[in-house]
Amino acid sequence: MSKFVKRCIGFVQKETILCIAIALALIFSMIVPPNLSYIAYVDWDTLFLLFSLMAVTKGFQKAGLFLYLGNHLIKRATTSRKMLFSLVFLPFISSMVITNDVSLLIFVPFGLTVLQMANQESLIVPLVVMQTVAANLGSMLTPMGNPQNLYLYTKFNLHFGQLCQLMLPYVLLSALCLTLLILFRRSTSVPMSFSPAKPPDPKCFLCSSVGFSLCLLGIFQTIPPILIALCIFIFLFSQTKVYWLTLTIPFWEHFLLFLFSLETSDALVTSRFSLPPSLQITWHRWLC
Repeated sequence: MSKFVKRCIGFVQKETILCIAIALALIFSMIVPPNLSYIAYVDWDTLFLLFSLMAVTKGFQKAGLFLYLGNHLIKRATTSRKMLFSLVFLPFISSMVITNDVSLLIFVPFGLTVLQMANQESLIVPLVVMQTVAANLGSMLTPMGNPQNLYLYTKFNLHFGQLCQLMLPYVLLSALCLTLLILFRRSTSVPMSFSPAKPPDPKCFLCSSVGFSLCLLGIFQTIPPILIALCIFIFLFSQTKVYWLTLTIPFWEHFLLFLFSLETSDALVTSRFSLPPSLQITWHRWLC
């Protein structure tokens, strides 16, 4: 087997989701042949806001804000049940403000560390499963919670309150189900000693807060998303190369995956199907 083939196999194994997205995009392009109208299928405002939100949440993560808040919350837990409540609802609530995948990247490693400190390794699998479910369900509430909501929010010209009101019953039901799952687990005492949490870096926290405020103005359609993305891009470009790479490597994978989803969903809806408006949201969310 040649080195080139081995590298290709290794790349597919490492970037499985990205390769599947590319393959699906190629398949859909056979159903709807590529043309100049493909450019119109892409919701650029959504992509600009997605880029800006990912950059800002990366800034908050780099500042140490999430681990600082999580550390302060979790040290109040004296039983395994209280610990699970804290560790599960951290991504559930935080995913309403930051994207669900970012909240998982932050709080899953944090949860594993806490369980090891408390000698509760038996809870690792249940915790990771519930955190994954919690992050995806909690993110339903707001436009910035996940890329699908952000896309639907801009696609159908919804107001912030409209989307929240629409999704609130499902989020509350999800919270109730997660609570019942935790209550059904046996509770044990878990005495732990935590070292003082390091406060967030003031400069990084301030810059990220300004960026997040700009993102909110973009979501509320006060400032054009392209201007927000341009400001954040210029700021990132002026930062160190290491920080720029830590953002762009995961971002471009998500960007391409989401871009393919937008293109194929819009292309199929406009070119092959005639769906009533009430079903278009469900169709777009399923494809995205």
